[in-house]
Amino acid sequence: MIVGYARTSTADQSAGLEAQERDLHAAGAERIYAEKVSSIAQRAKLDECLRFLRDGDVLMVTKPDRLARNTAELLAIEQDLSSRGIGLILLSLGGERIDTRNPTSKLILTILAGVATWEREIMLERQREGIAKAKGQGRYLGRKQEIDTVDIWKRFLAGEQPAAIARSLSLARSSVYRHLPTAEDMASIRSHGTSDKQDALMQSMLAIYASDLSPASRQPVRKERAPRNGMGLGQTPILDVTTDSSARPDQARSTPQDAGPPSQ
Repeated sequence: MIVGYARTSTADQSAGLEAQERDLHAAGAERIYAEKVSSIAQRAKLDECLRFLRDGDVLMVTKPDRLARNTAELLAIEQDLSSRGIGLILLSLGGERIDTRNPTSKLILTILAGVATWEREIMLERQREGIAKAKGQGRYLGRKQEIDTVDIWKRFLAGEQPAAIARSLSLARSSVYRHLPTAEDMASIRSHGTSDKQDALMQSMLAIYASDLSPASRQPVRKERAPRNGMGLGQTPILDVTTDSSARPDQARSTPQDAGPPSQ
C-alpha cells in the first residue's frame, strides 16, 4: 500500500496542501495523511502515519522538506522505515524522483548520508577551534557548573572542611562557603536523628531558601566559627550545636564552652 504524507505550515496557503495531496494521488497514493502545523516538531499526523505503515508499504511525500527538517532527520526516518520493510518515495529531490526500493535511489541516499556526516564533522571541528581560541584569550567559561547544596551540607555535617569540600567537588571555595548551612540550619538538622530525616529536612529547607531568600540574605555558618583549639583536619570548625528531646528543632542549647563560669 502506498501511503502519502502532506504538510504545510499555518502561514502557507491552503492551496499548497491541496497541491501536495493532488500530486500524491496522481502518483498512486491510496491513503493520505495531511496536516497544517505551526511547528515542524509537532506533527501528530506524521506520527499517526508512521504507526499505520506495515511491512511492504511505501511512504510517499512530494519533497524531503515536507517530511524532515534536515538531511540527518530524513536519513533517520528512512533507516527506520527500511528496518521495518517499508519503502520511501520522494517525488522530487533536486528534480529527481527517489524510490528507495531501487539500488540507484539507495546509492543517492547513501551519498546524502556521507555529506551530512561530513558537514557535521566540519561543524564540530570549527566548534573545537572556536573553543580553543576562546580559551587562549581567557573568554571561554564552559557550561555553568551545577552545585549540589545537599551534598555540601552532608559533607559539612560529617566534619569535612570547606576547602576539602571544594577540592572534592572541583568547586571554588567561595562557592562552597556561599552554600554552607547557617548555625540555625545546623541545629535544626542535628535535631533530626536519622540520616533519612535529616535528608528530608535539608531538602525542605533548601526549597524554602530557593523561593523566599536570596543567598546574600543568609548568614553562612563560617561567620560563627569557634576558635580551632587545636582541632585537626576533618573536624567541624563550628560551634558544637546540640539539642535535647524537649527542645524545639530551631532552638539549640549552648555548648559547655559557651556557658558562663560555674556559680560559686
